[in-house]
Amino acid sequence: MPDRSPILLPTQLKQVFDRLLELNLNPREFRWNHSTGDYSTLEHYPSGFYLRIIRRGHFEAEFSPGNSQVVDKVGGTNWDYILKSVVSAWATFLMREIRVPNVWSALAAETIQGAASGEVDNRPFTEEEAQRLRVQLSEIRTYVVEVLQARDETIRRFDANIEYLEEATGRLGRFDWNGLAISLLLSIAFSAPEVQQNAKGFFDFAIGRIAAATDFVVGFLN
Repeated sequence: MPDRSPILLPTQLKQVFDRLLELNLNPREFRWNHSTGDYSTLEHYPSGFYLRIIRRGHFEAEFSPGNSQVVDKVGGTNWDYILKSVVSAWATFLMREIRVPNVWSALAAETIQGAASGEVDNRPFTEEEAQRLRVQLSEIRTYVVEVLQARDETIRRFDANIEYLEEATGRLGRFDWNGLAISLLLSIAFSAPEVQQNAKGFFDFAIGRIAAATDFVVGFLN
């Protein structure tokens, strides 16, 4: 966590860090984005949800997810209320959303694995798509190493799978490659204890990274 912010004291940043720990959230999954203006944003980067703290003489907040809507806001208040009420409420809503099963992705994965008939897009990847996939696979590795703090054994196994997937972009069509990728990701998610503890977060992050590389994956998994 950075030790400086245009609007928050180092002690206040530390209080937010401690609050996340108290609420059983992993601070390694969060990062601060400090503007040069009147707000700082705490992002849960595996999911893209955020808490924005605004200071305009008083404190305000904007956060996602909200209780029953995508974005919620809190008007003028003080720091104690932000820390004890807003951060806690946001963390509760966040845990609710990141821990709920993603039934649509599961259904898509089942479709990819089990589809035996019908027209599918199995064109080869272009070189540009293959390069984008290599970049995103590297980001998934960084998540496993730095966020999940995987053991050396898990990292070695994961690296072997990444190397295999990178090589496969040159010989498999996109439909076949997606089936292989999901199979390997699920294998990692449910076999390594340190990954299994946050299997949903890992799988959602990995699918999101792969989806960022090619429109085909977006179409299948969204």
